[in-house]
Amino acid sequence: MKALGVGTVLIAVGTWAVGWWAVPVVGALIGVIWPDGRPALLAGTAGGLGWALLLMWGSASGPVGDLAGTVGGVMGLPGFAVLLVTVLFPALLAGAGGALAGALRRERAARAGSP
Repeated sequence: MKALGVGTVLIAVGTWAVGWWAVPVVGALIGVIWPDGRPALLAGTAGGLGWALLLMWGSASGPVGDLAGTVGGVMGLPGFAVLLVTVLFPALLAGAGGALAGALRRERAARAGSP
């Protein structure tokens, strides 16, 4: 649970500070630091939660729901679909980064342990 909280905060702060590309980078970092278990699931969940936090923060200072409704109307979708994709995309990016880094770390450890 601690790893999820740390990952969520890192993804939110990384996105706020440097942009969206921090999401797969932090996801990969999660995969390196916590490769045991399911690093892709951990990183993906942290990615989605991190961006959900950013959306909630943005909604405190602006009409995020109105914007989602307008953008959704332009695309022929309901507003909640825009918000859902906004959270799912970083979840997939972070999950992919976590899966790749976790697999590479396990592969390196397996090679180092074999004679």
